[in-house]
Amino acid sequence: MDLLLNQHYHDLNPLSFGHEVCVPGHDCGPTIRQYYLIHCVLRGRGIFEHAGRIWPVSAGMIFLIRPDEVCYYRADETDPWEYTWIGFDGILARTFDQMDPPVCRIDSSLFTDMMAAVERCDNPEPFLASGLHQLRGLLFSDRQAGSRDYVGRVVNYINAMYMQDITVERIAAMLSLDRRYLSRLFKEKRGMTIRDYLTHVRIERACALLRTGMTVGEASRMVGCPDAANFSKLFHSHRGVSPKQYQLSCLDGEDQNEKGLSAGS
Repeated sequence: MDLLLNQHYHDLNPLSFGHEVCVPGHDCGPTIRQYYLIHCVLRGRGIFEHAGRIWPVSAGMIFLIRPDEVCYYRADETDPWEYTWIGFDGILARTFDQMDPPVCRIDSSLFTDMMAAVERCDNPEPFLASGLHQLRGLLFSDRQAGSRDYVGRVVNYINAMYMQDITVERIAAMLSLDRRYLSRLFKEKRGMTIRDYLTHVRIERACALLRTGMTVGEASRMVGCPDAANFSKLFHSHRGVSPKQYQLSCLDGEDQNEKGLSAGS
């Protein structure tokens, strides 16, 4: 086993890593771990016993040991396994609980890459943490894709890119979805159209900019509306006042507050 330094990474934090060529019948347990532990079988075979069930495990498969759960595993008598393992914790470690059953087949090259990193680096912890993130993606990407939150992706994209030239057609193309289907899905979940949500975000961001004293033209360009006249009409339809009136009312309110503070002092 290679001795690692606990770096206390927040998301996925490697604690132990090792590699072993087992002798026939080599076993471990029953035992309980205090952290998550994954074995990847590189060659040979054996069995993994957990929660009253026994799984045969062979080359190209992994098995998961969760914290505080009793488990037992044993190498085959005629074709004993060679495996590598990684132990870890972190706030994302619990996502590995989705691995049900706790045995599955996977591309073992990820683990051999981690082995190579441990052999060549004095500080392999960052490489192992990266490997854990890759493993998490390999294990659960298909499940996430089956229930992909398209609406959440649209919301996140608009919140990040509202200052750009955004169209519903372009967003739908990025998601490889029909525009009408995406529009209907978004309205069902958010109660407004994608275009209305984009406008809402832009107006809210513009309000924040106007409160800083930025001009109407500057604010409109900053939120992705280069035509100040059209922006002013859009702003008025949503706020009931023009951008300039909104700005003056906010600045006047600040002046009144400052006067009140001065009087109180």
